[in-house]
Amino acid sequence: MQNIGGCTLLEGQNVEEVSISPEQFGELLKIQQVVLDLITGDFNKYEALSKLCMLAEAMLPNSIASIMLVDPKTKLLNVISAPSVPQVGIDALQNLKPGPNAGSCGNAVFRNEPIFVKDTFTDEKWRDLRQLAYDFNLCACWSMPIRDKNSKAYGSFALSSFEHRSPSSFHKLLLEIGASLVGIILKHEQQTAIITEKQAGLELAYTAIENATEAFIITDADNKIIMLNNATEQIFGFDRKHILGKNPKIFASGIHDLIFYEDMWEMIRDTKSWSGEIWNKRASGEIFPQQMSIKAISDNNGNISNYVAVMTDVSRYKEAERQLEEINKNLENIIKDEIAKNRAKDALLIKQSRQAAMGEMIANIAHQWRQPLNSLALTIQDEKVAWEYGEVDKKYVDEMVKTSMGLINYMSKTIDDFRTFFRPDSEKTDFNLQNVVATVKNLISANLDSNGIDFIANIPENIILHGYKNELMQVLLNIINNAKDAIVENSIEKPIIEILAYERDENCFIVIKDNGGGIANDIMDKIFDPYFTTKEQGKGTGIGLYMSKTIIEDNMQGNIYAENIKDGAMFTIVLKKQSA
Repeated sequence: MQNIGGCTLLEGQNVEEVSISPEQFGELLKIQQVVLDLITGDFNKYEALSKLCMLAEAMLPNSIASIMLVDPKTKLLNVISAPSVPQVGIDALQNLKPGPNAGSCGNAVFRNEPIFVKDTFTDEKWRDLRQLAYDFNLCACWSMPIRDKNSKAYGSFALSSFEHRSPSSFHKLLLEIGASLVGIILKHEQQTAIITEKQAGLELAYTAIENATEAFIITDADNKIIMLNNATEQIFGFDRKHILGKNPKIFASGIHDLIFYEDMWEMIRDTKSWSGEIWNKRASGEIFPQQMSIKAISDNNGNISNYVAVMTDVSRYKEAERQLEEINKNLENIIKDEIAKNRAKDALLIKQSRQAAMGEMIANIAHQWRQPLNSLALTIQDEKVAWEYGEVDKKYVDEMVKTSMGLINYMSKTIDDFRTFFRPDSEKTDFNLQNVVATVKNLISANLDSNGIDFIANIPENIILHGYKNELMQVLLNIINNAKDAIVENSIEKPIIEILAYERDENCFIVIKDNGGGIANDIMDKIFDPYFTTKEQGKGTGIGLYMSKTIIEDNMQGNIYAENIKDGAMFTIVLKKQSA
């Protein structure tokens, strides 16, 4: 026996050939028994691993045991247990990368095979950890890989000796058993964690079921009740002892016929589930509705072992549904009444609007007729004078007749336009916008002329619209009359009202603008409200623009809006063009 560098060299002994004695087998069995006892008792992983290390050290004098595991994230080895190694030594071994020069443990994991190093001072397997061997006088190191169920190494169990030596058969078996026990301890920890988690989940589920507001029932394969929750007792009014062991048909109301239950069970057999509304009976005899779901549970062989039923009392929902139906019915009647009232109101508004328009039109006709009537009167007077002076001849008579008939035809056309305007539209028709504007101009031009207002119309001749022609005329007259009133009220010099139209995409835009001073900003959002007017009492009804908006948006599916421009106001009407 020699001493080299602080380590003792064992010579002349072939330890690998030394057989394992019965006493040694007994020691190995003792280690297994101690570890298994630790697992079955109050289990603590670190205590069990530490105990295993100390028992192994007792089997090899002048040695220390250690357990290292691979970190799944970093793939580096870390010491998980080494009770006889000082902390500085543990720190030096942490985050060890498995490899061919990473010591016995690094090689055992890297190669996935046992590694027995007799001399750590010279063996190439310890090249990266040589200084560690010197510092802690680790002369020999034997390491056994710890393998998972797929035989992949994920750690090591090692014995390091302060003597240069090789392991005997006993020590190899000790390492093999030790690595196996480490695997058992770690697996037991995982299983314990899983069981603990499942138990916690079961306890939580049980607590949730017990405190649920829905009735919860579990039956066996013969449909005998084996479990129920508090809500089942409360909803049905039965004591738990009275329900357990019984068939759920004790809750049957008698409302459903045999076919109902046959169909329900046929679906459960086919789909392993059923859901629907069912009427059941409480202990008091009260029949009430429930929403019920049934689920069939199968065992590992595919045979149904249990049925789970969840039942929700929907009595309150049914009552609320009935009340809601009653409310909806009453609401429907209220809405019908309000619609009828609104229709009557709209009819009255339309009548008032037409009457107001008629007043305006009579004034326009008076303006239109005043000049031709004066001319006709002068013609008649001239005929009398010509007769007295003997100037009447055939030529003169023909000229007088022609002049008189022209004046009469002009007034007759005015009457025709008046009648056209007040003739109600029975249905939508195609009409030329230019013709409509021309009629409006003919009806109102005399009134505008008498107030010195210049009226400009710029309407392309090919714009065809589809809708109510006379109603559109009423809208245009309302807007033009309002513009005229604003111009007169504000005494505008060089007054102008202009109407123009243009097409863009599928729409036609009709624009009416004036220089009458515009609309006050604080009332801009009210001008289309019914009965809103800024005119003096007796001079405005406040329904003209309201009916204009109703006609354009409700009757002709268009849009109308107003805005202020320089010196006046501008109304824009948007209507769909008639398709070619």
